[in-house]
Amino acid sequence: MENCGEHSHGIRDLKLPFSLFLALRYLKPKRTFLSIITLISVCGVMLGVTVLILVISVMTGFDRELRQKVIDFDAHILVSSENVLPNWRDLTVKIRNTPGVVATAPYVQGPVIVEFENRRLAPMIRGIDIEEEEKVIPLSKFNNCKFKWATN
Repeated sequence: MENCGEHSHGIRDLKLPFSLFLALRYLKPKRTFLSIITLISVCGVMLGVTVLILVISVMTGFDRELRQKVIDFDAHILVSSENVLPNWRDLTVKIRNTPGVVATAPYVQGPVIVEFENRRLAPMIRGIDIEEEEKVIPLSKFNNCKFKWATN
């Protein structure tokens, strides 16, 4: 039986936490300083964790960007009815005075008849007030179109 004070036992003599002691005991090979299997295993886990962190950060940024584009496309709340609202000005003032409302933009929407290359279509068209709509949707981001804004 050996006396612990006379000989050094390497890892066993260190006062390490149990998890670190166990990791070092099984990762350190018996004959050489570092085993090639240990090196490949550690590098594989390190590369896997790196790729996982990278993918999560990219997808989070992509998700945030996609949500922002969807939110910027249309208003958060839409107040509508089957017919034209006769008191839309009073309703707009009431909505603007509601806490948390940043801006409002009234519009009128309805079907129109369009003929193109001997085909008739009935798309919906929306009439907006540009100054009010700019407060809700940043139209300047979409201003690369080839048409002019219709003004009163």
